[in-house]
Amino acid sequence: MLDEVAKRVKSILLVEDEAIIALSQTRLLESEGFAVTSVSRGEKAVSAVRAEPEKFDLVLMDIDLGPGLDGTDAAREILKIRDLPVVFLSSHTESDVVEKTESISSYGYITKSAGITVLLTSIRMAFKLHQSHLRVAKSETAYRLLFENLTAGFAVHQMIYDEKGFPVDYRFLDMNPAFERLTGLHASDLIGKTVLDVMPGTERYWIDTYAAVARSGHPTSFRNFSKELDKYFDTWVFSPGSNQFAVVFTDISENVRSEERLAASEERFRVLFETMSQGVVFQDADGKIEMANPAAENILGLSLDQLQGRTSMDPQWRVIHEDGSDFPGSEHPISVALRTGKSTSGTTMGIYHPIEDRPRWIRVDAVPLFRDGEAKPYRVYTMFTDIGERNKVEKVQTFLAKRGWAEAGEDFFRALSRFLAEILEADYVCVDYLEGDGLSARTVAVYFDRHFEDNVSYSLKDTPCGSVVGKTICCFPRAVRDLFPKDVILQEMVAESYAGITLWSGDGRPIGLIAVIARKPLENPEFVQTVLGLVAARAAGELERRDTEQALHRLVEQKETLLKELQHRVKNNLNVISSLLDLETQGLEEERTKAVFIGARNRIQSMSAIYERLYLSEDLARVDLGPYIEDLASSIFESYNIHPGGVLLSIKADAIRLDTKRVVPLGLILNELISNTLKYAFPSGKGGTLSIGLSLVGSRLTLQVHDDGIGFPIGFDPLTTESLGFVLVCMLADEIGAELSFEGRAGVMARLSFDI
Repeated sequence: MLDEVAKRVKSILLVEDEAIIALSQTRLLESEGFAVTSVSRGEKAVSAVRAEPEKFDLVLMDIDLGPGLDGTDAAREILKIRDLPVVFLSSHTESDVVEKTESISSYGYITKSAGITVLLTSIRMAFKLHQSHLRVAKSETAYRLLFENLTAGFAVHQMIYDEKGFPVDYRFLDMNPAFERLTGLHASDLIGKTVLDVMPGTERYWIDTYAAVARSGHPTSFRNFSKELDKYFDTWVFSPGSNQFAVVFTDISENVRSEERLAASEERFRVLFETMSQGVVFQDADGKIEMANPAAENILGLSLDQLQGRTSMDPQWRVIHEDGSDFPGSEHPISVALRTGKSTSGTTMGIYHPIEDRPRWIRVDAVPLFRDGEAKPYRVYTMFTDIGERNKVEKVQTFLAKRGWAEAGEDFFRALSRFLAEILEADYVCVDYLEGDGLSARTVAVYFDRHFEDNVSYSLKDTPCGSVVGKTICCFPRAVRDLFPKDVILQEMVAESYAGITLWSGDGRPIGLIAVIARKPLENPEFVQTVLGLVAARAAGELERRDTEQALHRLVEQKETLLKELQHRVKNNLNVISSLLDLETQGLEEERTKAVFIGARNRIQSMSAIYERLYLSEDLARVDLGPYIEDLASSIFESYNIHPGGVLLSIKADAIRLDTKRVVPLGLILNELISNTLKYAFPSGKGGTLSIGLSLVGSRLTLQVHDDGIGFPIGFDPLTTESLGFVLVCMLADEIGAELSFEGRAGVMARLSFDI
């Protein structure tokens, strides 16, 4: 576009108020090939440009135009309309004219007396200068567009040095919007400030790197992390000027973090691949093994070097079906997956294990892998599980499920130790309980060479069990005797391997351990650890349950002993009181008073008999009523000196046990009824019979006291009388919620019944 403008005829707007000069200059310029439009006033010049802004290529402007706008003012108005080269004409050369025109246009001025050559040269130079300005403006516009729209961050800086010339900081001079977007910083907060003003935590690395570029002028690029911004940047640095540097950078944080995530994912895959219990094998399109994990090496009994390059068709595998028949290589899941392009799963096969000299049973899944757009798999990966071990794990789970927490029969720990010896093919298994400070242990069950040993206490020092305590699990697959030369059991049984696990309480304390010892090395420590891990929680729970039961049993025994002692003391104290009353009774002559003392003593004896029954019984809360009634009745008969030929005693009692809370009131009631019979039913020494019956129908207990004596006096009602004995009987019956009734025609029948 600029070249096209340069080639066409140039149009000049001549602004001159003196007509002769204007005509002379017009003809001169036209003779040189210019198209000239001449006006005499500044206002007309402005109007001409406004009317046709694209018409003129240059303005030749007289400064002194008489009344109205002078040349400089007119030039300002024209330049507002369009960017044109303006060359001023003047009759003067004073300095104020120079300053006045330079502030408006950079194309200079010409004195009218300079001559035609100077005029034409100035005009042509103005055209060239304007073309250069346009090119620069276009370049600056392109630069600014690039600067503003660049997706990469861009910033220009000035290095700052100390008095010794050591770089200490740098100042922000300019930056593009992408810089703000990528850093989260704003130009208004940065321009004119130093990086340490804005980001005082900026690493020294950045200042030194930028200073090297600013001084040498050699560009550099690097990738680095900004702690201050918590971002990764790819940065290109160059020097645009003395002690300046510019940076172009892109935020690669997401890419870096994606790479880190990918690396972490690959690491997780590697760890999983190397530590998973299932065997994994990758084979190429020809079926050749490329890669295998450690579990595959262990299950197959071959190293990776031995496996690489082998195919399913290799006869050395010696593979069989579940029925013992040969398993052809063409039928292997890997061969099928490669041939059909379809996954296979759940294939069971027995594969010869060269170390164990027997087949190992595995379950195989094969999955083909494809590249985009390809129908044939380029690789297949196979995952297989040692189902022999899985079956053993299932047996462990079944054992634990069938052993109830409080199952009767064989002790849990004895059954567990024997089971572990069988499932792990171990020679020695013990379950220990930690004692004291955890430096010694007592065996709970020891199974050694197919029989149980006596339980003993032993020190954990210099034993592998001491290494287990406090750890989740501990395993010495080989040469355990060399590691613990002072362990007598290991030396005597010529042990080769050991595995142990700590038993933890519910609150996180080590309370015991399980130890498994064998005379051969552990070929699969992971499986042993898996089994111990399965049984450990249950064994720890059983240990805690056993300890709790033992503690409760000891506590109950202590309380029973204390209670029996207390009951014995109560009985003795009651007997002392009864004896004191006996002594007092012997000194009394008045019969009524003596009867009062005897009654009180009998009541005390009725309670004393209860406590005697309790401390002699295994049940400290309930009393057998039959023997109690017999003892109580005999005691009362003795207190009233009833001779054998006097009143006969008949007792029929069902086997009933009653709580002490109701036995005491019942005993006092019985005491009153028997005493009343012996005092009043048989006057003048006449003999008779006193019958006591105790029965239980359903939950209803009934006590009957019957005599064949003279009965109640006419008009006597035992339920309303003020006699102390009957008042006491009624109150005690009400206390235990009993129904009380009396019949007094042919002797006296007292009946007491209540629910128990």
